[in-house]
Amino acid sequence: MTNRIRSILEQLEQTREDLLALSDDIWLSIDHNDGDALDAGVEFKRRYNAKMAESTPWRASCPGWCRSSRPSSWTMPTTVTPKPPPSP
Repeated sequence: MTNRIRSILEQLEQTREDLLALSDDIWLSIDHNDGDALDAGVEFKRRYNAKMAESTPWRASCPGWCRSSRPSSWTMPTTVTPKPPPSP
């Protein structure tokens, strides 16, 4: 497997992790004591969750599909190790 392919697969895994963290950050950023802000935040979060659900099957299956459909000349890791988050 080329370094570029390995890098892309690692980036896909990191993106998945980042999107999960973003979901948490969105929820935590909502002012739960302000009714209007809470309503708007919940509506935004629902739309975000719907968009994530649309893309989840592809994002979840892509790395596995690449591993199972790869040319025999590639050697691929069985798991992709996510990169640690950057230090603040």
